[in-house]
Amino acid sequence: GSITAARTPATQAYGFLIYKSTITGATNNTTQLGRPWGQSAQVLYRESTLSATLATAQPWINMSTNVWYKARFAEYKDTGPGATRNNNRPQMTDAQAVNYTPQKYLAGSDGWNPIG
Repeated sequence: GSITAARTPATQAYGFLIYKSTITGATNNTTQLGRPWGQSAQVLYRESTLSATLATAQPWINMSTNVWYKARFAEYKDTGPGATRNNNRPQMTDAQAVNYTPQKYLAGSDGWNPIG
């Protein structure tokens, strides 16, 4: 199954951030990172450890008429046997990742800083 099913409004920069987490499971090559509940869904797996349970060839899948490759799905510096790279695995660059930190996700429109 899918870990996430995001429905992020297009006007909202941030959706789900999976940060420094460990993704495990019982059966290898069966779990997807996510599917878009809405076409503008936003999900980032950042610096996480992905086990062999991940369906590495196709970790993102479609949901109804919402197609995964039109959503805002990405990975950044993930590790582990499930962190392979292919055309179905959008990777964020270092320059892009600067704008996708836990602080940015949590700040909201009021600039709240839960860490500082």
